[in-house]
Amino acid sequence: MPSFSTLSELFHFGSSELKKNKISNYHKEAEWLLLDIINKNSSWLSINKQQQPTNQQIESYTESIYKRSDHIPLQLIMGKASFYGRDFILYPDVFIPRADSEVIIDIIKKKTFQSAIDIACGTGCIGITVSLECPDASIDLLDVSEIAISNTNRNIQYLKPTSIGSVFNEDIIKNHPHSSYDIIISNPPYISLKDVVELEHSVKYYDPLDALSDLKDGIYFYQRIYDLSDSMLNDGGTIILEFGTYQQAKEIINIFKGFRYKIYNDMAHNPRVIEFQK
Repeated sequence: MPSFSTLSELFHFGSSELKKNKISNYHKEAEWLLLDIINKNSSWLSINKQQQPTNQQIESYTESIYKRSDHIPLQLIMGKASFYGRDFILYPDVFIPRADSEVIIDIIKKKTFQSAIDIACGTGCIGITVSLECPDASIDLLDVSEIAISNTNRNIQYLKPTSIGSVFNEDIIKNHPHSSYDIIISNPPYISLKDVVELEHSVKYYDPLDALSDLKDGIYFYQRIYDLSDSMLNDGGTIILEFGTYQQAKEIINIFKGFRYKIYNDMAHNPRVIEFQK
């Protein structure tokens, strides 16, 4: 195990390793990993950077740096992902939350509603955040993956939202949920199977395939949500869906005939979310 006399030396090792291995945000990521391991904030580190790290801190940090150098996603190494200003616990084999999806929360916060469901909830980041930001509404969550449901339940225990209704481990392709809602939310698997090979390394190898793709053309889940909307969507209700490309949005619009729609951009100003209302 390498020897380091100060936290500053340890940090510079991490930063250099990440830079050498072409991690673009190497400086900040090296700092985030170190702060996570020593359980301190950046202000503390700036004052105490000459403090000697423990052997356990050195071992944990170097292991994390080597993992990140292999392009394992930072969130998986740390076991958590930030979403809408909160940290969510992240299990392996569960879709990693992205800031692109945060626009969904901004849209929903402007609405008056009593009930919503988050379909394909993953870590639960969207549904739990809606519950925390809109505590007067009841929020259900659903996912086909047992691991995702376990991850969602862990985040419910951790963040303690007060308005979570039910958490369903169900396959909406095969099953027909019996409740109806004012808002249906989903960030479904929308990448076509043929395009998966073109994804960047950290996505292709560390997000579960069935959370990325419907294993078909990327449109299958949108069609299913449309088919379910007659029974699942309350009168005057709203469907809010994330999508991948503008071309895909046009295909989704063609599916939702009879609905009014509006497209929203994410923080990078890319079209990302479509809202449907009857």
